[in-house]
Amino acid sequence: MWIDNDEGSLDMWRERATETLEDVCNNASDDETAEDRRQEAAYQVANMLKAEFEEGAESLGLTGFWVDLVNSALSEVDWNAIAEAMVANLEMPVQDNE
Repeated sequence: MWIDNDEGSLDMWRERATETLEDVCNNASDDETAEDRRQEAAYQVANMLKAEFEEGAESLGLTGFWVDLVNSALSEVDWNAIAEAMVANLEMPVQDNE
């Protein structure tokens, strides 16, 4: 996966994925399974990834052919698969039963 080519980026996204999974678990209802929680966290992380990289592409200031090329490439990325892989490697947070 290309995000893991840069250790700083990998650490940042791993931390974001962990925080997202924790938030999802903390706000989940009792009838949601661990898999439901992982899927919701992956969905949210996928949206964060996509937004981050699209904003980064916009900040490049590309025009014409080049902006079309970058946007086309980004539209081919399977953000869900990347996020699912990130979340799948995380341990489920321990829930407090108060």
